[in-house]
Amino acid sequence: MFKKITDIQGLVSGSISKKVGYEEFTESLSQKVDSSTLRTSLDQKVNFSDLDNLKKHLDSLTKDLESKATFREVEQHAHFTKTLFEDFNKEIMLKANIKDLIPLLDTKANVEDVNNTLQLVQKEVEKCVVEDEMRKALND
Repeated sequence: MFKKITDIQGLVSGSISKKVGYEEFTESLSQKVDSSTLRTSLDQKVNFSDLDNLKKHLDSLTKDLESKATFREVEQHAHFTKTLFEDFNKEIMLKANIKDLIPLLDTKANVEDVNNTLQLVQKEVEKCVVEDEMRKALND
């Protein structure tokens, strides 16, 4: 029986040594969150529907970004457009400008000049020998 009492004392002292002391208990208790702080923290957390809406919005933004041109594609398009404008500018420089056209328009024949020239040509044609007269002259 003595052995049993020592065994019981060993078990009791082992159990007592595992228990928390008063200082440790009060320190743990002071670090515990009170119910009002817990309620405030829970009220501030994001609920599931807000999180789901945010996820949908992020998915939508991701799809939009994937369909947008990359920087390299924009740069290539800008280079292509710049080349087109440079070629277009070269072609325009080769075309006549208004300063070149005004003297040309001033020297062109107007309707009256063309009519006078046609009248002169007609008079010259009338002066020419008619074909029959020419044959007669040749036959004689």
